[in-house]
Amino acid sequence: MQDQSTRKAADGRETHELFENVACPFCGMLCDDLEIENTDGTLKVLRNGCGRSISGFERKLPPSSPQISGKDVTLADAVKQAAALIGRADSPLFGGLATGVEGMRAAIALAERAGGIVDHALSEGQYCNVKVLQSAGWTTSTLTETRNRADLLIIVGSDIRKLHPRFFERIVSPPDSMFGVTAPKRTVVFIGEVPERKVVAGSQVGEVVSLACSVEEIGEVLGALRARLRGFRVNAKTAGGVPLAKI
Repeated sequence: MQDQSTRKAADGRETHELFENVACPFCGMLCDDLEIENTDGTLKVLRNGCGRSISGFERKLPPSSPQISGKDVTLADAVKQAAALIGRADSPLFGGLATGVEGMRAAIALAERAGGIVDHALSEGQYCNVKVLQSAGWTTSTLTETRNRADLLIIVGSDIRKLHPRFFERIVSPPDSMFGVTAPKRTVVFIGEVPERKVVAGSQVGEVVSLACSVEEIGEVLGALRARLRGFRVNAKTAGGVPLAKI
């Protein structure tokens, strides 16, 4: 949902469009409180933008044209050539897919009709997730559940702020929540990479626990943690460089 207002300069030539409550698509947070101005096709984030949203909305897009063998052609010629190639192929591959929901639906529909394969440019992460699901199982939640209900957050192997710059602001310590059940103080645990303490801030942030170790040692720390939770003795004094007493 977004609100739009339009205004023109005194000379009537330059047009400004102001969009409020804009949803940002440049990370998994989908923050929906941005204010963006469009001045003759140039976008500027005015409020609530992080580095990712600003670079995404304000980047200058180069001119683009359909191509065949590296040469610019008309869209009609490109479509005709693509149709001929797909028609002759036994198993066409549809890759890249830097598009929106409607574009993805169209690509998948075309792949199904042509008996093709769909492989997104960023599918490596998806394959890692599927491997975990196959080998160990997977329990998922949503950011809404986390925002409104969680009293303990354990962040493993990632500086989540780099991927989702407003995570602590919007999810860990939001100004309000649904249901009235948000824990007044949340415990945040980091295993692996640990951000600066000032980053983990907010009225709902309580104790912050850091089990700092390298990416390669995370499995060892988690193994020791799982063993202790199940009541097994761990003879080593450290796991992954982290004192067992702290684990």
